[in-house]
Amino acid sequence: MKYWLTAAFFIFTFYLIGQSSLSPTILLWPEGAPGATGNSDEDKPAIIPFIPETSIQNGIAMLVIPGGGFTIRAVDHEGVLVCQWLKERGITAFLLRYRLRPLYEHKDWLLDGQRAMQYIRAHGAEYQIDPNRVGVVGFSAGASLAADLAFQANLGDPNATDALGKYTALPNFNVLAYGSSGFPKDLSPAQIKAIPPTFMYSTTEDVGSVYGMNALYGDMLKNKVPVEAHFYQNGVHGSGFAVGDPILGEWTHMMWNWMHTNGFLSAKPRMALSGTVKLDGSPLLRGMIVLTSVENANDPLSSFT
Repeated sequence: MKYWLTAAFFIFTFYLIGQSSLSPTILLWPEGAPGATGNSDEDKPAIIPFIPETSIQNGIAMLVIPGGGFTIRAVDHEGVLVCQWLKERGITAFLLRYRLRPLYEHKDWLLDGQRAMQYIRAHGAEYQIDPNRVGVVGFSAGASLAADLAFQANLGDPNATDALGKYTALPNFNVLAYGSSGFPKDLSPAQIKAIPPTFMYSTTEDVGSVYGMNALYGDMLKNKVPVEAHFYQNGVHGSGFAVGDPILGEWTHMMWNWMHTNGFLSAKPRMALSGTVKLDGSPLLRGMIVLTSVENANDPLSSFT
């Protein structure tokens, strides 16, 4: 009991520290969101940026979407703590305030997420962001919204009169935590082809989420969408980044390795390799060679067998 009380106190203290130093909120529609039913903060979709020190910025941006069943937003352990974690590792994070039930519905919070992605890309130079390395991490209901950003991709309109509308809202990569389900039945081949590489995390104890995620994992495998999934045995719903948990907390390291393997941590592209590997003058008959950069640990890995 003493251990868990200490951990809870640490997380709560960390949250308060983060709250006291948050950047100003940025309204996604300063003149009012489409379909807004009032004038409170809950009627005004917004993002809050978490900007790393210039010395560690790596050009990546991630939109962070907390869960809450679309009735609340778990902005502490699925929002602020996540953004701080990303910020400390050089990633510019944006915490999304999306609209909720009962005043709003799916089309509204989907529009909020798409608008946030467009805003991030439109202001890429300001935040030193690579527009080709903008990802999303969502939790529970937020993971469902993150998946919908891929399933119902808004690719932007170059002729749009709205400045943000010119930019694509499609994530370059998706991280889904204990939320989402299989492909929508009406998903077209073109929409499936556009789905970005996806990382998935859940636990088998979280039966309310893992079956849907398993279905999504199967759909992605069948359709050759790049995907990696980690389903831990134990763990309740809503663990967030599981900061301080010696077992579940490892999933963020798995995510980081996946981002590294897929080249999202660096703007440098992978290079095609060909040839014969020799050992003591003879071709290597069986084995795997992994090449890593000696200049920048975040550069893409290369390997061949």
